[in-house]
Amino acid sequence: MTPAEEPAPPPQAQLATSVAGAQRLIKAGQRELALASLRALWKRNKQSAYIPFLLGNLYFDKRWWSVALDHYRSAIGKNGAYRKNGTLNRNVIRMLSSPKTSGKAKWFLRHDVGHPARAHLKWAAKHDKNARVRKACAMLLRYVK
Repeated sequence: MTPAEEPAPPPQAQLATSVAGAQRLIKAGQRELALASLRALWKRNKQSAYIPFLLGNLYFDKRWWSVALDHYRSAIGKNGAYRKNGTLNRNVIRMLSSPKTSGKAKWFLRHDVGHPARAHLKWAAKHDKNARVRKACAMLLRYVK
């Protein structure tokens, strides 16, 4: 095949230039590109709480749970209303199932989230399919007032 006959290389995927663009990438299943886009966007917009929240969700989905906790902590630091976010609370409660992240998740729920986690902990203590999560949530309910 001569160089003139070779197929053109596929176009390079481009980073999203806005949060809405990154959300479109997530919906399209391009999570790695969305992660790269959100990291670049966050460098330019350090005051945003929504960007680290989205990053936390994406890292949670990748099962990089310690990294997800760091991003969730940043989101709460920028906007305390994220303490009440159901997705954040449910994701962190799911982290209780892993011996690697259980201690960090317990600390996070007690000290970073606090009282807003209580309703989610109650539900998980009774209904979660994982016995380790049920037990950890029941124990946390004693401390999260």
